[in-house]
Amino acid sequence: MLSKIFLLRRKDSHDLNNLDIYSYPEDIDKKENNEIALKIIHGHDHGSLIEPCGEKTEIQKNLYRENYYTNPFVISSPISQIIGDQNIFTVCVNSEMLIGLIFEKEDNPLDYKEIFEDLSNELLNTEKSCSFKDEIEIENFLITLFIDIKRFGDETLEKAPDASFQPSGLFTKVFLFGIDDVGKTSLTRRIKTGQYSDNFFTPSKRFNIEYIQREDGFLSIWDSPGQSTFRERW
Repeated sequence: MLSKIFLLRRKDSHDLNNLDIYSYPEDIDKKENNEIALKIIHGHDHGSLIEPCGEKTEIQKNLYRENYYTNPFVISSPISQIIGDQNIFTVCVNSEMLIGLIFEKEDNPLDYKEIFEDLSNELLNTEKSCSFKDEIEIENFLITLFIDIKRFGDETLEKAPDASFQPSGLFTKVFLFGIDDVGKTSLTRRIKTGQYSDNFFTPSKRFNIEYIQREDGFLSIWDSPGQSTFRERW
């Protein structure tokens, strides 16, 4: 199961110790994780990102210019890495930054290879949803990619936890949308457990998924974050 997404980018193309680090759903502390970030960079594609990004051959420069208006972002094939206890899957974008997925130990990242490539290309080159010039834009891109890949894993690869249902039963999926701090997660808890609390859950960027076994089948509730930055993706 996908647990986290991150993006690593050098502020200075000649300094690997000066990184911009973005992540979702939890923030990654730069000071505590800089060593791991460097290992990820060195491990990806045998360390090709170690060279200064500005040193590209004339052929690479010409290809980039020719493709810029149709496909401004060149996305490499994903590479699987095990660093410490982290199960990591990374792609390189324009030889300038890494986008990485972190999975549970037992997961096979290659199961997500096609969806990772397709969604990254769709968001960056088809929808052109991110230029990587604005932090909010980067954050929204990572959240969208995370949610869509997690949805793929949940629907295609993962079995619903603590629930079993007969093939003849109904399978119902509900997407719950609403602005932040109005009680979406409290309502979901009421449906699942019968309990209710006005302030059960502090608003966050998390995409909460709950599974509920019912007499007539199986219910899955996707409780979406409601902050204004996410609403255009509804």
